[in-house]
Amino acid sequence: MRLPALILVCATGSLAAAEPLPEIPLPNDTATRLDPSSPTGRRLNFSTRAPKQHERSVRETFGKLDGFGAYAPIFVPFDAPLDVADLMARHADDDFRDDAVLLVNADPDCCLKRKCRSHLG
Repeated sequence: MRLPALILVCATGSLAAAEPLPEIPLPNDTATRLDPSSPTGRRLNFSTRAPKQHERSVRETFGKLDGFGAYAPIFVPFDAPLDVADLMARHADDDFRDDAVLLVNADPDCCLKRKCRSHLG
């Protein structure tokens, strides 16, 4: 099943009565539920409670998806403004030791690691 990109839009005011989407980095298996009838064995698990019919409909559609897309963007909440100039400066070279953000695959059984090793020699 080809999954659409998941785009989350944050707003204030009129959505105050809606159940919030999880405040965790997304994609994340914590935001899924087990479903043996799904090809992946999981389904997205977001509340469908929202004040507007359109938002309820979108959230119901989330519940039909069998996971996050393989190319889905990663969403991470922050509790303070980001210093974008500092982030850019820290990522401007090939030295990873001073980078502010690192994406690490910690799964030793991940097939992507095996593919990367074979491609890297």
